[in-house]
Parts: sequence; C-alpha cells; structure tokens
Amino acid sequence: MVPVIIGVADIKNKTTKAEDAKEPLQLMVEAIVAAIRDTQLSNTEILKLKSSIDSLSVVKTWTWTYADLPHLISQKLSISPRLTHYTKQGGNQPAKLLDEESLRIAGGQSRVSLITGGEALASCVCSILQTKVGVEIPSFDLENVSLSISDCSLYVDDLDGIHSIGLPIQVYPMYENGFRAHRGQSLAENHMDSASLYSRFSQVAVTRPYSWNFQSKVETPESIAQVTTKNRMICLPCEFVHASLKPEVWRKLILAIDPLLMNAFNSVNLAAACIVTTAEYAAELGVPRSKWIYPLGGAGATDSEEGKLTFFFTSFSVKPIPDNVQKDDSFLTCLSLESTQFFLQSRHFQVIRWMFGIIRSH
Repeated sequence: MVPVIIGVADIKNKTTKAEDAKEPLQLMVEAIVAAIRDTQLSNTEILKLKSSIDSLSVVKTWTWTYADLPHLISQKLSISPRLTHYTKQGGNQPAKLLDEESLRIAGGQSRVSLITGGEALASCVCSILQTKVGVEIPSFDLENVSLSISDCSLYVDDLDGIHSIGLPIQVYPMYENGFRAHRGQSLAENHMDSASLYSRFSQVAVTRPYSWNFQSKVETPESIAQVTTKNRMICLPCEFVHASLKPEVWRKLILAIDPLLMNAFNSVNLAAACIVTTAEYAAELGVPRSKWIYPLGGAGATDSEEGKLTFFFTSFSVKPIPDNVQKDDSFLTCLSLESTQFFLQSRHFQVIRWMFGIIRSH
C-alpha cells in the first residue's frame, strides 16, 4: 500500500474576545472539517470518507486537559475509529504521528487515518481573566474540560524536577550555552546570532496567512535582542530569569507576561489536521491527484530521558536522523546541506527528538 495525504487544514482564532474564545477541542474539530473539505470531494464521497476513518491520533494539549479528547472529537464529528491515540505532549508529536500513521496505512492496518492537534493559550488566559470578574464563556464545554495553563507536576519527582531543569526554559539554556561555548562565542555574539535567526523567522511568519503574526511588523535583530517591558527577560542566554518556580507561581506569572521574541510563541489559538489514506482508496474516492502528497520517509531518535548527558553542545538524537530518513528512500534528494545545518544551528535543535520527515508532492 502507498500512503498519501489527501487533505490538510490550519485553523487560527486570532481574537481574544471572551465571546469569541474557543477551546482546543473546537479548534481541532474545525481543522478536521476543513481538511475533509480540502479533499475537494462531493458531499456523497465526503460521507463515504468519514465512514472509513478507522484511526484518529491527537497530539496532547498543553493548555487544556481532557479525559478523552479523541473520544470527544469522534462524538463531534460522528465518526467511529477503531483506533484512537492521545499522545504525550511534545513538539515532535505531529511529525511522529505522521510517520506512524503512514506506516500503518502502508502495512494495511488502517484505511483512513486522521491526525490533529491544537492549542488555545490565548483563549485560556482570556477565559480565566473573564471568569474572575464573573463573565461566563458559553462556548466552553466545562463538563469535559479542566482548565490548566501549565501542569508542572510531571517534573516534580524525577531528576529534572529535583534540579529544576525539567521545563523548556530551564533545559534549553543548558544546550544553548553549551553550543555557544563549543563555537567559541561570547554571550553578546551568541545573543545577536540568535536574534538574527529569529528575525529571519519573523520575515517568513508575517507573510503566512495562518501564522499568528501574519501581516504584523517584521521584527529586526535589534528589536528582538533588546529587552523591554514587552520583551522581558526569561532565561540566560535567551534573556534571563526563572530558576525553580512552583506550579502556582508559574500559573500566576504566565497571566502577566507578553509573548517573548526569542522564545517559543505559545500564546496562540491554533489547530491543524491532515488525512492519510492509500493511493488506491484516494483514487476510488475521486480525490484529485493534484491533492496527493506522498510521505516518503521518516526516522526517529531520542536523547537520554534521564538527563544523563556529558555535554550539551549537540544532540545525539538529531544528528543521525537525516541520514536515516534518506535510507528509507533512495531517491530523496531534497534534504540539502543547508537545511541540515539550519536544524543543527537553530536555538531549539536539541528538542527535535523524532523524525526529520521528507514529503514530496506528486
């Protein structure tokens, strides 16, 4: 069986007004509906496609906690997948799921796989602020949701928690400083190097409709590097501060901060979805071949889960992945040296624990 992606979609809820707030469940359902429409099938064939969905994989949300999010999504869409999977949290999970579901399709274990994920921290903060002053937000299904801005409890008892190096803003600086020292850079040189990198990210983001910063002002290296009240210090060398905040302190702190220009931009309301099936079934349904996207290869690796690393200037999990992906398919030529170097030099290279996925359109 040859797996193909036949539908993709992104959803952005930019507003932070209480009456327009949406939880991740709602955003994901909207993304899935949009991905189904993206197949360009007739209404009759869409019903056939939905009835054939036998696998649903969902990336675990960070901003909301659900007892069984795949089940809630299935109810909203009136689908009955045989297999449902709710992952661990992690930025690697979307690519990992695409790799796993493509393998399931190729092995005949699934006919149609649905992958989705989303976050709604902007609405989360909005809802808390509004409920504090007695404003109800009717769009939230509070019977199924326990609001959680940041659950730090998973870091309490393990080695990371004991030494306060479990949160991203604690562990990233260890790699960043190790990488900086390995390259012989001063703090100031590394700071401007990273600011220049993020400025290039900004140039791309403002041109993409589904980017949170679409049509915003392009941030320059100078504006990113300069610490201000809206670009406050977080952690060295990304800026500064945060050693070992207790969960209750973190929850209070996050309500007061503005998005920071040299850290992950998490105060967003975004979701995405994609549909994977076999080339044979895509043809049977009548999905235009111009919509087919072939996942050609995938690979994964994991750094030490116990923090047992002797140095922090490289990531053992990232370095072999490009080669392993290429081994999956002898005619992969789109992985350039430049793109490899980009990953290895990016500020957050160390957290890519799974999959350098290569996808080529037919």
